[in-house]
Amino acid sequence: ASTTLGAGTYDSYLWSTGDTTSTVTISSAGTFSVTVTDELGCSGETAVEVTETAELMPQIIGQLAFCSGASTTLSAGTFESYLWSTGEVAPTITVSSAGAYSVTVTDGQGCSGEAAVEVARDDVPDAMIIASAPGACAGESLELLGSGGNEYTWLDGSGTLEITGPATAAVSPEGPTVYSLIASNACGADTADIELSILPAPEVSLSEVPRLRASESFPLLASGADRYEWIPGSFLDCPDCPDPVVTPDSSVTYLVIGIDENGCRDTASLFVEVLDKDAPLIDPVNTITPNGDGVNDFFVIPELAFYPDHKLSIFNRWGDVVYESRDYQGDWDGTYKGKELPAGTYLYVLVVEVAGEPYAIRKTITVIRE
Repeated sequence: ASTTLGAGTYDSYLWSTGDTTSTVTISSAGTFSVTVTDELGCSGETAVEVTETAELMPQIIGQLAFCSGASTTLSAGTFESYLWSTGEVAPTITVSSAGAYSVTVTDGQGCSGEAAVEVARDDVPDAMIIASAPGACAGESLELLGSGGNEYTWLDGSGTLEITGPATAAVSPEGPTVYSLIASNACGADTADIELSILPAPEVSLSEVPRLRASESFPLLASGADRYEWIPGSFLDCPDCPDPVVTPDSSVTYLVIGIDENGCRDTASLFVEVLDKDAPLIDPVNTITPNGDGVNDFFVIPELAFYPDHKLSIFNRWGDVVYESRDYQGDWDGTYKGKELPAGTYLYVLVVEVAGEPYAIRKTITVIRE
């Protein structure tokens, strides 16, 4: 900005700026003097101190957000004059539309300044919920994402869950559950609901595996899921296939994780037994149901025909012998001296001759009675 200094009416003038006119325009602060001379040749001098006022920095004051259908008032403070971007020239204006607003103000000394603000319009909330999945796997959680407001409160159908503040909530429904979201802002509140269910878990089943010799291969098979992971992956040609081929050097237990299309999981385990190089390939049944229906009534050891020199002893839980034979014909039906033994698990020791040496197999047989 600038200011104009005048020295009155004389015949001649000489300003400290070098000007020789009756007036000078000054755009900087400082001391300015002028020497004047009248028509008689008389002269005189005077000086004045010019100061520079600080730049005007007005502020627009008012509520910078308002609800739909309402308005807000903006004020620019106290100055000599105003010019708003709306064309208005008053100290305050009322606006009912969102957008940018500015004002240029001028004070009594002719100095001016400008300010601008952005005014937003808030609508009444429109609550919305998005779930990370259509339902939760049993025992697992999922995330709910809320939108439409500035503040949120989550509730479940029973009212036992209440989370205030975050737009997201991690929930673990134990059954079909309705979750509610209250989205609010300064203009009001709205509610949205979402119903979540418990997704059925897959049921992983594994095929049986005979006892193997070291480095002997056998196909394994898992079913009941869409994807699988075998842990550990050792001895397998494909640890993430449903049907890997195992070629073990030693006995190993596999944990199989099955995952369905919803991401739900089930696990099953499988023991692959690798026999000693001299161990007999004998694989008796481990359960009998002696009820006379002709199915699984007897403890059968099909491979025993290849080992004529053998001895089978069966013991109860107290170590008493309840059956013994040196020429077993697959005819033990869970009895002792013609009387039925209680249902339960019994230890048996089968000694066979391998390469001229005795080899003992110690396992259990379970008797089930209905």
